[in-house]
Amino acid sequence: MIKPIAAYLLCITTPVMGLEIKVDYSHDEAIDQFFSSNPEAQQAVEKAAADLGNALSNSMTEVNTDFFSGTNGNTQANFDWWWTYLNPVNGNTETIANPSIASDTIVIYAGTRSLSGKTLGQGGAGGAGVQISGSGFPNEWIDAVDIAEANSNAVMSRGTGPLIGRISGAANFGGYVGQYDLDFGVTVGNLWFDADTDNDGSRDSDAVLATAWHYDAYAPVAAGKFDLYSVALHEMMHVIGAGTSRTWDQLANGTEWLGTEAALVAGTANILESDGHHTLPGIQSVRISDGVLQETVLAPTIAPGIRKELTELDVAILTDLGYLGASAVPEPSSSILLALSGIALVSRRSRRVL
Repeated sequence: MIKPIAAYLLCITTPVMGLEIKVDYSHDEAIDQFFSSNPEAQQAVEKAAADLGNALSNSMTEVNTDFFSGTNGNTQANFDWWWTYLNPVNGNTETIANPSIASDTIVIYAGTRSLSGKTLGQGGAGGAGVQISGSGFPNEWIDAVDIAEANSNAVMSRGTGPLIGRISGAANFGGYVGQYDLDFGVTVGNLWFDADTDNDGSRDSDAVLATAWHYDAYAPVAAGKFDLYSVALHEMMHVIGAGTSRTWDQLANGTEWLGTEAALVAGTANILESDGHHTLPGIQSVRISDGVLQETVLAPTIAPGIRKELTELDVAILTDLGYLGASAVPEPSSSILLALSGIALVSRRSRRVL
């Protein structure tokens, strides 16, 4: 295991009306300093976090302990949690040994890496693990495990939003077996952007990156460049469970989406790409900021010169995933890994977002 991160260094908090999505650049600062030396790029990522957070209205449970117990008579069962995420700079697994997070908050670790082929960026939800211990009498063990399970799920599931995963198993104490199903919701995640845009196997200079990426989230996207804001928004949707959660897997059936809100908006349930983690390329929906038709943010590709904003279908999918009161952003904000790529358009280079 990698040494746990002791604090959220250089963590930028973007005020939002719904979810508070915090972007943590500490790994980037320790190695590349891409964002600290490029405030316009950082601002684009912050705007994506704020716009996504503003589109949702949730009441996600605070996690103020990683230790949950169940007591039955003289017997106690304990679940001791940790969280994991992928270091956005080197891909190593990082462990948060004593996790905690404020209510209505998600933390995303961001950075840049050299990505091959047409991949523009990658993002995903964090993972989790648990250690089980106990003491007392075997004949009281099963009920103690059940109580600890209930106490854990009441907090670690976060109340609303998708369930990222479930840890199931059986704990044997003196021949008595306590079964458990431990759920965990959205807490931390990771995303990174391509820093080898010419695919020569080495990291690009800042000057070369500036010719491939469009950083200014408040200006039209320059011809031939890929919009960092749009890629960040796509990857953040993956971080919060779109295409990456247990709840998503329960609603995705091949190319069919079983959620009622998205099917109502789209007029059909057949909205998923064959990979099962994105909407179909080319599927259009009304942009929530101004009512203009646009390809969904959750589509797997983006073309150069294009900016994407959240659409009604993107928000409906998040509503189906359990985000309460998902709604339109009143006005633009001021402030498993999946990737996005570009679609092939005549005479224009294209890239993929996972």
